[in-house]
Amino acid sequence: MASIYPICITRAGLALITAAEMNGVRVNLTHIAVGDGNGLPTDPKETQQALVREIYRQQINSLAISKSDPTIIMAEMVIPAEVGGFAIRELGIFDQAGTLFAVGRFPDTYKPAAAQGSTSEMIIRCAVKTGNASVIDLVIDASIVIATRDWVLAHANTAKILPGGLTGQMLAKTSNADGHVEWKSLGDTLNIAVDVIEETQFAAAEQTVFTLSVCSTDGVAVYVNGSRLHRNHDYIILNQTQVQVQSPIQAGAKLLFAQNEPNEPLDLHRLVIGCSYFLGQV
Repeated sequence: MASIYPICITRAGLALITAAEMNGVRVNLTHIAVGDGNGLPTDPKETQQALVREIYRQQINSLAISKSDPTIIMAEMVIPAEVGGFAIRELGIFDQAGTLFAVGRFPDTYKPAAAQGSTSEMIIRCAVKTGNASVIDLVIDASIVIATRDWVLAHANTAKILPGGLTGQMLAKTSNADGHVEWKSLGDTLNIAVDVIEETQFAAAEQTVFTLSVCSTDGVAVYVNGSRLHRNHDYIILNQTQVQVQSPIQAGAKLLFAQNEPNEPLDLHRLVIGCSYFLGQV
C-alpha cells in the first residue's frame, strides 16, 4: 500500500549517493526545511529541486541509522517554541551545498506562534530509505543542537552520568580537575584534608562555661594549658557555641578550642553515616 505521506530521494540526492559510492566522498546533510505547499497538499517528486513554498529552515538536530534497517536514515528537526504562525505540509532535507537531497509530504499541521497564545517546540522526524546509509554524514554546529526530552531521558540519568561502582562504594576525587573521580570501598585508604579552626581564650576566676565566637562545638576538642580534656568526662557540649568544663579552671588558664583537629584517625564509617544524616537519607 502506498504511503499517505511519502518521502523520496531526489535525482540530485541519488547522484550524491552514487558519487559517494564511486569516489569515496561523503554526502554531508546539514538542514531540514518545511513549507506550506502554497496552501495545498504536496506530491513529492524526484525531479524537485526545492520545496513548493519553503517557510522555515533549520539545522538538522540529529541524524542516525535506523536500528531496524541499516539502509534507512532517521533525521530530526526541532522548531523552537518562539517560531511559528504557519502551516506545514511538506519537508525537505538538504546537503551543505543547499542541494535538495530528499523531499516529502507532511501531515497538514499548524505551528502557532508565541503571540497567538499557545505554542511549544515542535519535533519533526522523518525516515528516508537510502539504499546505502553508510555514505551519509551529518554536519552540525554543536552550539545550535537542541537536547529533546526523549534524548535527555535516554542519556541524562544516573546510570549514564555515574557508571560503574559496587554496592556500598562511594565516589572519591582523584584530583582537583572536574570529573576526576573513582569509586572507593569503605575499607580503602582514604585521605581527607580538613581545615582546622582554632580559638584561644583565657579563663576567668571560677569560670566553667565558655562561649565560642570563632569555632562551633561540632567536633571540637578542648585543651587547657596544652593538655587535652576528655569529652563528657572533663567537659560537655551545651549548644552550638557553648562548652562547659566539669571542674572550675584557675584564672588565667589558656584554653584552646580546636575544631576538625586531626589528632585521632578518621572513622570512615562514622563519616558515611554523618553525611547520610546531613543529606536527610537516614
